[in-house]
Amino acid sequence: MKKFFLNNSKRWMMSSILAITVLFVFVIFEMNAQNFPDVIGKQAPDWTLENLEGKKINSADFRGKVQIIDLWATWCPPCRKGIPELMKLREKYKADGLEIIGIALDNSIDPVKEFATTMKFNYTIVFGNRRIANLYGRIEAIPTTFIVDKTGKVVKKLVGYQPKSVFEAELKPLLGK
Repeated sequence: MKKFFLNNSKRWMMSSILAITVLFVFVIFEMNAQNFPDVIGKQAPDWTLENLEGKKINSADFRGKVQIIDLWATWCPPCRKGIPELMKLREKYKADGLEIIGIALDNSIDPVKEFATTMKFNYTIVFGNRRIANLYGRIEAIPTTFIVDKTGKVVKKLVGYQPKSVFEAELKPLLGK
C-alpha cells in the first residue's frame, strides 16, 4: 500500500509540475504577444541603422517610395533563396520607385559583409537587431517581409520564402502598373 501511495504521489507531483510549467509558458507567451505592435495599416516604424560600410541609413530616406523591407539572415536558407528574387524585382521596378531594404539580423556583421561580397546586392542592406525586428511586430520566422506604400503605411506582411510573382501582385497596384 505504501508503494502504491508513493507512486501515485510522484505521478501527482510530476503532473502538477508539468501543468504549472505549461501554464507559466502560456502566460509569458501571451504577455509577450501584447508587447508586439501590429504594423499592418500603420506607418512603418522609424529607424536608423548602419549599412555595411558603416554609413547611417534612416528609414525616412525612403519616404515617398514603395518599399520592400526584408528581415533576413545569412544562415537562413529560405532567406538566401529569396534574395535573387528581390534583386530581380529591384532591377525591374527601380525606375518606378521601388526601394528594397534588407535588414540583416545576423549576430555579427562579418558574415553579412562576406555574403554581400558574393551576392553583389543591388539594393540597400543594413545591419539590424532584435529590437528593430520587434518594431515590426511579432517576427516568428525569417524571412519576414513587409511592403510599404508611398505614404509610409505598411500594407502587407509576408512570412517565409515568396516567389517574385507574389511580390509583383502586391507591388503593381502600388507602383501604378
